[in-house]
Amino acid sequence: MHGKALLIVVFATVLTAGCIGAFSGSGDDPVREQQAENLLETAQDTLAAADSYEAEATAAVTVSATGESEQIVSGTERVNLTDRTGVYSVSGPDVSGDVYIDDRTMYAECPDPWGGWGQETIPEDATWTDEATTVGSMLSLLETGDLHYNGTELRDGTEAVVLVGSPDVTAADSVGGTAGPDIPSEANIEDATLRMWIDTETDRPIASVYEVTVTADDETATATLRTEALGYDQPVSVSVPREATADPRVGGCPGA
Repeated sequence: MHGKALLIVVFATVLTAGCIGAFSGSGDDPVREQQAENLLETAQDTLAAADSYEAEATAAVTVSATGESEQIVSGTERVNLTDRTGVYSVSGPDVSGDVYIDDRTMYAECPDPWGGWGQETIPEDATWTDEATTVGSMLSLLETGDLHYNGTELRDGTEAVVLVGSPDVTAADSVGGTAGPDIPSEANIEDATLRMWIDTETDRPIASVYEVTVTADDETATATLRTEALGYDQPVSVSVPREATADPRVGGCPGA
């Protein structure tokens, strides 16, 4: 299975978490512990109240047949939550570039062979942090499926509450053909698990690990997206470059 295809599936799932909303599921009611629900709601409130944050992320794919793990992408994120601006810089062997956000307008560098920039709009009825920030979209994923409180543990020296969720992926079960030619003709998201660490003192998210199992072409692979918040409320200034706003492709980059 092509690693880039799996990566696109994972990022598509993450970035559209706020749009997908509550999935139909298998018919069984999800198990959601009240303590976990309360901690999630508090974390979402503290994120919305923050001035800014910076984070880094890495994504890797492990193919079941070989057991080999390959780091596909690493990235950094700088967000000014007060101004509603942000910049995401991604680099890897198959994909690289920047994404800028100015309120509800997103500008993304288009990959080769197209080049240039794409422009998309965040819907007015969508929660901005869910759509425009990685940490917010991770929290929104925990709004669906099972959710459990898993005690506390030290995370890089910080005492943190651990939430474990199984986001319902039914609505994204068949994603083939939705993200361009690099997606296998039939790629199915079979399972998803999200672990979130929340600082017990500040109630702010500090890390997450999102694992998604995908099948395509009779192969199975697990894609893992790890996010680490580097700090909150530090000065963050973001300006969209002129070349991004000069003549962008409205509707986004080709194949996106």
